[in-house]
Amino acid sequence: MPLDEPSIPPRNTEWATPFSPVAPVNAEADEVRFVRTYSAGRRTVAIVVTCAAALLVTSMVIGLATAVPEAGGLDSPDGGARAAFILYYRDVLVWLGICTAVVWGTWAWANKPVRPE
Repeated sequence: MPLDEPSIPPRNTEWATPFSPVAPVNAEADEVRFVRTYSAGRRTVAIVVTCAAALLVTSMVIGLATAVPEAGGLDSPDGGARAAFILYYRDVLVWLGICTAVVWGTWAWANKPVRPE
């Protein structure tokens, strides 16, 4: 730790009263705690976005795994079942790419350093 930065004691080392010598230090510590809470909030948003993307892709993969030619709508005498299966597979890969990009960007935003103003 550089010498020009004050060390911040834990919040409850002394009762914070208007006459307490640690009241200004506790005020600085509260600012730091606000910054930590804000970045934790960003990470919470990133976790929610990650779970939503994982749920979307998982549901599409489950749909792909259960989309056999015998399932209704995919069976046709012209071999349309295979074509529908390949198109759906392509859609899953496209959505996987979109979800990966969104999750990557969200985590990049969540892990940016936040400085007190």
